[in-house]
Formats: sequence, C-alpha cells, structure tokens
Amino acid sequence: MNLSLDSSTTTTPTTPAAIDPATAAILRGVARHGLTTVAGYLVAHGYLADSDTQQFVGAGLVLAGLAWSVLDKLARAELQRLVELAAASQKSPAPTAALSSTSNIPSRDCGTTSNAQHPTPNENQIP
Repeated sequence: MNLSLDSSTTTTPTTPAAIDPATAAILRGVARHGLTTVAGYLVAHGYLADSDTQQFVGAGLVLAGLAWSVLDKLARAELQRLVELAAASQKSPAPTAALSSTSNIPSRDCGTTSNAQHPTPNENQIP
C-alpha cells in the first residue's frame, strides 16, 4: 500500500492489507510469553494452581485471539469507509467556481461607509 504524498504515484487501496505472517507470529509469541509470565506470578502468589497454568495461558490466547479478530474487523471496516469517502470526494467537483463569481451580486454605491448598517451618502446622493 503506497502512502506517499506524491500525487503522481499515489494509489488508492481497494482492500485493506492484512498483517504479514512474520509479524503475526511475533505477536503470538509475545502474547504467549506475557500470559506465561502472568500465570507464573499468579502461581507464585497462590492465586493459581501449578497444574492450571496451561489452561490459563490457553484461555488467555483464545481471548486475545477473539479480541484481535474483533479489532481487526473494525479497523478494516473503518479503513474501507475512509477509502470510499476519499474516492467519493475525488469524484465530486469542488463548488469554488460558483462562489468565486460576484457578477450576480448587484453593486450598491453609497459612498464611504462608517458602519455597515448605516451607510453615509456621498455628495451626489444628497438632494
């Protein structure tokens, strides 16, 4: 996915990119070691039996996997929404041309105005 600011090479992604397998393996390893550390702490302080450590780590990995899946789907949906929004904004013309023309506004020559609500008439307008 190209995220450069150079407009000649910028491409709009059509589908969100997934995490590469190497990064996913590293994240799974970090989660497993983190849960093993927490389980060791709980065993050392008597909150968890030594025989329950594997179940604790397994349950933690299942819950982490579920949370990762939900967050990944939400992030992909948000990215897809932003891609569609960017594509729609590139298709619609900018309304600046209609706003820049002042030929339709009638001119009102009242001379010098000291206050926009009470214009001061110039010499030619006084009878």
